[in-house]
Amino acid sequence: MTKAAIYCRVDHGSSEYGQVAVSCQRKRLEHYAKRSGLTVTKWYADCGFAGNDLDRPALKKLLRDHAKGKFSTVLVVSPDRLYRGSIPNSPNWSFKIKVVNRQTMKQEQLQAGGNPCRNMQKRSI
Repeated sequence: MTKAAIYCRVDHGSSEYGQVAVSCQRKRLEHYAKRSGLTVTKWYADCGFAGNDLDRPALKKLLRDHAKGKFSTVLVVSPDRLYRGSIPNSPNWSFKIKVVNRQTMKQEQLQAGGNPCRNMQKRSI
């Protein structure tokens, strides 16, 4: 079974909106991991940090844990949650990045024969 980590980020700090946004990201990614048979070893979240700022506590922890071999895949709702700009060329960034967004979820529901429109709510994160 593939080991994965979940990474969430918002730049709104500790505001209520930021906490809700992180919670929504995490739930979506946990749901995807469960449906895909991935083992989530840990989840990481940074609130109040810009995407181009590499000096984020949870991101640093994620990179250290990856270097220790704790997971091979990182789940994110958008590439810019992990980093805005070019991914640094470093062995610490050698993990697979899986973007799980609405389009990903719809494609999987269609492949499974489900109705992607049933029970969907429009939310902005």
